[in-house]
Amino acid sequence: MAKILLVTHNLNLEGAPLFLFNLGKGLKKIGYEVEVLSPSSGPLKRAFSKESLKPFIFYFKSEKANLEGKEKDYDAIIVNTISGYKFIQKTGDSAKKKIAWVLHESERDVYFNLFSDLNPELFGKVDKVVFSSQATRDVYEDLNTSGNFEIINTVGDRKVIDEFVEKNEKRIVKKKRGFADEDFLVMTIGTICLRKGQMEFTQAAIEILKKVKNSNLKFVMVGGGRGYEIEKTIRKTIMQSGFGDQIIIIDETKDIFDYYFISDIFVLNSYIEAFPLSILEAMAFGLPIIATDVYGIPEQIEDGKEGLLIMAGDVKGLENKIMYLLKNKNEAKKLGMNARNKIENEFQFDEMIKRYDKLISETANG
Repeated sequence: MAKILLVTHNLNLEGAPLFLFNLGKGLKKIGYEVEVLSPSSGPLKRAFSKESLKPFIFYFKSEKANLEGKEKDYDAIIVNTISGYKFIQKTGDSAKKKIAWVLHESERDVYFNLFSDLNPELFGKVDKVVFSSQATRDVYEDLNTSGNFEIINTVGDRKVIDEFVEKNEKRIVKKKRGFADEDFLVMTIGTICLRKGQMEFTQAAIEILKKVKNSNLKFVMVGGGRGYEIEKTIRKTIMQSGFGDQIIIIDETKDIFDYYFISDIFVLNSYIEAFPLSILEAMAFGLPIIATDVYGIPEQIEDGKEGLLIMAGDVKGLENKIMYLLKNKNEAKKLGMNARNKIENEFQFDEMIKRYDKLISETANG
């Protein structure tokens, strides 16, 4: 049985670690022995342990960290996110050739400025560099000096979502989450931070609520609780607006499917993304989607077919698109159906696992 190591930058409830969690489950299912390394603990550690994916904590980001010999225990190593370079630089050249480095970050310049010791030569020293979207690969293409770049779309396990939908009833889940059955929910899901555009979502919500006199129309942001300054500013803006009972912040939660399930419109208002899992999950739930036209998102949904695309930072555009779907329920239903059909036909979890299985085999034998 081949043994692989998954290296993550944290074990938080975030898109990149959740991708690695899904990947680990899929690889274990087809016969791999999987261990997971993280420099810090977090809520996902229990989830990894529950799936027998053997997580352990090792602070590889320290300059004093010594990993010599440990990487020899594995046939292949998958390093997740650009910050994993800290792990890669501490491995020997032979170990580097066992590594597939998965990048989700489209904001390349931000990370190269943040990490002064991030050496571009690392991209050519690992066996594979994997991107989830063509748009993100294009950002790094000048570093493809070894011809080792590859695209594998990041996909969640739709079967898990289907099982959840079959076992639950919207009315009951709404009540559990503090909503009335007649509430209409416009939902955005993701860590509340500048990059995700929740302030602009809040501003659009306020303008809509000024026009639409309906107490059952609710705007919900799931992903609070980190204590970032932007969240404090958003909470203050909501309080000053007088719509505190209709614009709601929910702390990040492991029960995220509950919120997709009870949504009527899904919004992803980010400035920067690669190939966001949240869009794919919204598609699997058959939701009408409004999203920003950035990086890999147009590779997931076509404007006017599986969703509606807007420019990042365009508050008025977001307001108009939400108003359009509020007034055109049949069009919203059509977009949701198209999104569901597309994920069934084009973004399949089993296909992603097959691609990684092939990549791991090539890496281990290379």
